[in-house]
Amino acid sequence: MSFARTKIQPPRQRAGLMARPALERALAQALAGQRLTLISAPAGFGKTAALTRQLERLPAGTALAWVSLDEGDDLPRLLECLFAALEPFDLPWRIDPDSLAMSAGGTRSERAAVAHELINTLVATDAPRGLIVLDDLHRSADAPLFEFLDLLAERLPSAWGVVIATRLDPPLSLSRWRAAGELAEFRQADLCFDQGEVLQLGATLDGQAGHALTGADAELLLARTGGWAAGLRLALTTALAERGQAQGIDWARAGQRMDRHLFDYLADEVLREMPGELREFLLRCSVLPELSATRCAAVSGDALAAQRLAEIERRELFVSVLDGPERTLRLHDLFRDFLDERLKREHAHELPELLRRAASGEADPLRRITYLVRAQDWQEAEQALADEGAELLTGGAVDAVVRLIELFPQAVREASASVQLLRGLAAWARWDWSTMNEAMQRAAALSRDAVQHQLARAYTAVALSGVGQRAQARELLHTLREEPLQGQPLLITLLLEAWAAFDDSRFADLAPLFRRQLEQLERTDSIALWYQCMPVPPYLALPGMRELLQRYVDGALARAAATPSTLRALALGLQGGLLVWAGRPDDALAVLAEAERDARWLGRPLNVSSMVYGQIAFAHTLRGDTEAARSAGKVHLEQNRSLGDRPGMLRLSFTAYCAARMALARGDDDEARAMLAMVEEEAQRGERPALVVTRRALPGYRALLAGDMQGAIDAFERALEEADRIDLFGHASELRVRLALCLAEAGRVTDAAQRLAPVFQRHRDNVEITP
Repeated sequence: MSFARTKIQPPRQRAGLMARPALERALAQALAGQRLTLISAPAGFGKTAALTRQLERLPAGTALAWVSLDEGDDLPRLLECLFAALEPFDLPWRIDPDSLAMSAGGTRSERAAVAHELINTLVATDAPRGLIVLDDLHRSADAPLFEFLDLLAERLPSAWGVVIATRLDPPLSLSRWRAAGELAEFRQADLCFDQGEVLQLGATLDGQAGHALTGADAELLLARTGGWAAGLRLALTTALAERGQAQGIDWARAGQRMDRHLFDYLADEVLREMPGELREFLLRCSVLPELSATRCAAVSGDALAAQRLAEIERRELFVSVLDGPERTLRLHDLFRDFLDERLKREHAHELPELLRRAASGEADPLRRITYLVRAQDWQEAEQALADEGAELLTGGAVDAVVRLIELFPQAVREASASVQLLRGLAAWARWDWSTMNEAMQRAAALSRDAVQHQLARAYTAVALSGVGQRAQARELLHTLREEPLQGQPLLITLLLEAWAAFDDSRFADLAPLFRRQLEQLERTDSIALWYQCMPVPPYLALPGMRELLQRYVDGALARAAATPSTLRALALGLQGGLLVWAGRPDDALAVLAEAERDARWLGRPLNVSSMVYGQIAFAHTLRGDTEAARSAGKVHLEQNRSLGDRPGMLRLSFTAYCAARMALARGDDDEARAMLAMVEEEAQRGERPALVVTRRALPGYRALLAGDMQGAIDAFERALEEADRIDLFGHASELRVRLALCLAEAGRVTDAAQRLAPVFQRHRDNVEITP
């Protein structure tokens, strides 16, 4: 879990909280049946208190998922918290919730898919009533988050409701739900105290005050405070504190016009009345969003933290109590803001150290880095970012990494080599080669560390290769070759060497290069590096690669967790591919079924889908199962189509070309024609050269389907003039067999036998038999 557990813990009802029967009846009715409940009012009007009191009275069996939002929370982080809050109710997920959360930050269609999956899961959940409560929603300004909430509300099952507490109306389709009668609204006017409630509050706070407070006094307080709960409570508390033994209470002074400035003034009065040690403890601990004895002791250095917190709760100093293994208090925003300002004024010199202490014990990476940024401890903040970022990227949490980067001021981001390096890696995860190139070049220019400088330049070459500027990539690669390299820079350089050999169709050179890369890789247990160095599907069936690819699979699976992960799914997909190209389709399908389960659980990441579904289609083709091959091929094509114009190792045109080859092998001529038409439609500039070269046989396939035997013979002969350069996925052997069949049908049996001779020779000399 990469967030503070307190974000999903609803506050407990505070002892002595006065009842407000009319408000509570209306709120209970809304929670029992409304699709959407909105509690919208400025700070201090008792939104959370009213909601907390009612939630504790929910009927048994009600599923409650509470999320408190922080500043800067976006949709993936909200969903991460929400799915964790729903975990106790054993939802029947079909896709890994973490993967769903990570995929929600993309396009509208991806958010719609996540909403659809969540809705289906809620429908299948065995709960008579369920509530999703979003507290302090005003803290988020993330447009995709609100778009998602609209999508969720539109199809929300009748047994579920969404409850929103906020200072500002969210940009949702409120008018639509209002018109449909599916929105319950509680606003400032509904939350304001009336005269009777002011009298009751006075009696609750102090029996003597309750007797001393008359109806006229209550009216005066009501007029001066506007019925503002926080203002009333603080005015009464301050007046009671100033009361002498024989003096009455000056209600007119206590109820002078209440606004935020006066709140701060009266809060200062409350703070001044505290014992000195308690006051200093509260000021120093106000850097924390929640107060527990362990965290407060670490930040303040006060060994009596538990007793201090008990006293703060006893004094009812604008805190909520959270459930959990350790007693935890959450300060009201108004009071925490006041304490924060006072801390800056009185102990500014201590603030950086207090923030560093808060960071050292914080499990939530977003909060930890926020503390360090506030402390302006850029070195520690950058190190924390680097430590968290690599792990998050390997798990697919690209949006989370981008959010962490954006915590840094722009000037700091632009001046930091490590931040730019991570920014470039995040761009690589999105196949955003242009951003990766710009970030890595900046990282190289900023770096003062020799190894980091080499690494940034190696990654720059990766980006240049991805964006299609291969000449520049090779020039940079040549420069790197002349330098003494080791560790990660050497590994990425060897990765580039292998890519260059592939681009040049120097397939015989690939195995020695990949062997060197693998030897370096086997020296590290870094999941991030094993993931970055994942072989691409076209490496399958290339000469000398089988043993090396099996070594990679074994190493990756040994390092990956036994539970579904991107690295594990890719390694299983590669294992399935090796079995396909060993002529064992049934064994391959067994392994690929496990990889497919992982892919589905992970939300079908594009790189996993490209690996897994392509090999499933090949395996079914070998078995002659046309429908299953078509089905897997369709998924493979659709996933590649979703890339749009982004460059990648495999393009839609190449995927369609492989699909056409498989269709021809199955005798599925209609499918073959459709796929060949797609190849011509989707061919684009910027494709990797090897993928363009391998399509030299395209005219032969078209002639074959048109019944033009001589045209097919001529085209296949021309293509085979570059047999070594087109031989991806056994293409050269396939063309020789097709050419031999065409020649035999034309009555040229001797020529047909001659064309088959290299096929038999290859498989006689090489144990790496291809189908």
